[in-house]
Amino acid sequence: MILDSYNKQMQLNKELSDELINIQKSQDKYKVGHHFGNNSFLRAKKNLKQYKFIKERIPEAVVETETILNVSQVEHLQKIFDTTEKLANELYNLRESDNFS
Repeated sequence: MILDSYNKQMQLNKELSDELINIQKSQDKYKVGHHFGNNSFLRAKKNLKQYKFIKERIPEAVVETETILNVSQVEHLQKIFDTTEKLANELYNLRESDNFS
């Protein structure tokens, strides 16, 4: 169950990052030209702010998301192991007690 939720989240993040990478690649064709009347220059000038945002922030966001997922997954597993250890200790204590005599 834990592994399934982890895999599902990683798959969702991969799909989102792939979609953002496709957006980034579609923006790559807009290079800033030297002629101010050039249509590609005008499109690039219009989309320059979005292009910079995508080019700079998306890789950071992908790394940050993966880090958060890894940290939260480790914390989640630690809670499960702590709970399992607590229940195992209780079971051992009950087994060693004289309640079953």
